Amino acid sequence: MKILGLTFLLIVSVSSKDKLTHEELQKFREECVKQTGVNDELITKADDGDFADTKELMCFSKCFYDKLGYLKEDGSLDWDVVKEIFADDKTHALPTLEACRDRKGKSACETTYLIHKCYFLASQKILAESEQNAKSVLTETSTDKVHKKVCIRESEVNPSLVEKAFDGDFADNRELKCFFRCYHVESGFMNDKGEIQTDKIKAKIPSKVDKRVIGQAIDSCRSIKGSDSCETAYKLQKCLHEKKIDFVGV
Repeated sequence: MKILGLTFLLIVSVSSKDKLTHEELQKFREECVKQTGVNDELITKADDGDFADTKELMCFSKCFYDKLGYLKEDGSLDWDVVKEIFADDKTHALPTLEACRDRKGKSACETTYLIHKCYFLASQKILAESEQNAKSVLTETSTDKVHKKVCIRESEVNPSLVEKAFDGDFADNRELKCFFRCYHVESGFMNDKGEIQTDKIKAKIPSKVDKRVIGQAIDSCRSIKGSDSCETAYKLQKCLHEKKIDFVGV
């Protein structure tokens, strides 16, 4: 479940800088839902960029940012804190937040909400532009094609299910799930224990795209865990596809 449309641009930066785990962020979310009484559906829609300007959602935003330590009492950004947290991202996150920091609402909740909404929409635009620069982030090599053939044979999956999955149509099929385990292990994206190796995935990002933005998208998939390594690999592939990080020609 997503946190709120904080986007991975924000979550990854916070997590890496302050060592916050996904579980801690999820706890913040649950506490803020309880505190504000916001409808879960409104948060889900906000994750997709559909913002309902309700008091509860506005105060949810303020509650969450408060827990991250970003705010002053009036709901505006504590700029000294924000600059320190995003010191390593002077290309996207920091300038985007700076452009949004002067948003003012009628209340502290609305001020935070307007800042967040501005940041979210601007971040989505940056990501879209980066995706446009590379219709596919991960390029398939001749070695990848060999891995694909080997893993189809090893998993005994119907090849048509593989083709459909790479096009975004994921069948709930055990052989397909184990195909992706084989494929990701062979590619180095998972180790034999079923642990996701995000650095190996990032190594396939072409130089022509913004590696930081796409790298953060990849990082947002790293905490995925299934009931076993086949399930984990399958969920990893779905996550990569949802982030539009696709394998060309597969």
